[in-house]
Amino acid sequence: MAERIPIRIEKTDAVTLFPTFVWRTRLAPETSDPVNRDLLAFLYTLLGEHDLSPGAKLQTEQTLHLRPEMSLLVEIASGAVQSILEFLKVEHAGFSITGCWANVGAPGSPHKMHSHPNNFLSGVYYVRAPEGGNAISFHDPRPQPAIISPPRSEMGPANAAKADLKVEAGDLVIFPAWLFHSVPINRSKENRVSVAFNFMFLDFDRLMSPPQWTGRVKLPE
Repeated sequence: MAERIPIRIEKTDAVTLFPTFVWRTRLAPETSDPVNRDLLAFLYTLLGEHDLSPGAKLQTEQTLHLRPEMSLLVEIASGAVQSILEFLKVEHAGFSITGCWANVGAPGSPHKMHSHPNNFLSGVYYVRAPEGGNAISFHDPRPQPAIISPPRSEMGPANAAKADLKVEAGDLVIFPAWLFHSVPINRSKENRVSVAFNFMFLDFDRLMSPPQWTGRVKLPE
């Protein structure tokens, strides 16, 4: 009988491929406190007499970034996006905010799962995020894992279909615009207040949409 070969493993690696990034920037209190104070005053002026009963949610029009009261937050968000594009090594000729709006969610209000089509990055800045209303949920963008979904002994980043990111006032969260996300029910006794952004490249159709390869057969001038 042949001698049994021992099974010895030298090394096992868990290699992360195609990661999905979510970036969170937390402003220092000396910046976030006055920014949040001024934003709350401005937003509640806009809301006026709009009803905000339990479970209700209000959203402003999507041109909030054009208001002078938003200039500092626009500068902060644009600076964060510029850093992200540098991190991703993206070549571009600039970007712009294509939409910006405020969300005010009363106690009991959720926000269903959605994405932000026709943009590259999206973001949300938290003006008020009371305990119980201080999370955003991101959903696994891969369609296939749910086909076979065995029970787990413990949930974690390696096997979860949803990830809840805890936030607080002064946090700016930026993520790929295609990434589906939702907002859990506001279980606090206060309104949850945030400002959402979308970002897209300038001249995308002219500078970035054309094929990024060169044909061998040249066309006549």
